[in-house]
Amino acid sequence: MKIEFVGIYACGTVQHNRKCLPSLAVDKALKRADFDCRITDQGISYFKWKDNRCVFFLSNYHGTEICKIQRKQKDGLIMDIPPPTIVRDCKSYGRRG
Repeated sequence: MKIEFVGIYACGTVQHNRKCLPSLAVDKALKRADFDCRITDQGISYFKWKDNRCVFFLSNYHGTEICKIQRKQKDGLIMDIPPPTIVRDCKSYGRRG
């Protein structure tokens, strides 16, 4: 049963060493604010986004659309970076604390 057909949409972070996940670009190949994405035949998107470290996301309703968020650099300056929309959504609706 596909969960999106019954109206369930999900997104969140995932550990990179989970079984059955496709391979993505190596960490050294990505600069800050870069990302890599694979979309399975079932419509599940697997993202790797590099901020200070690499963060991995899974979603069944996000595509590769890009948004803008503000991030603070080491020197205190705030810069706009273009992550995929899953980063903004997980930060907005995800766990707080």
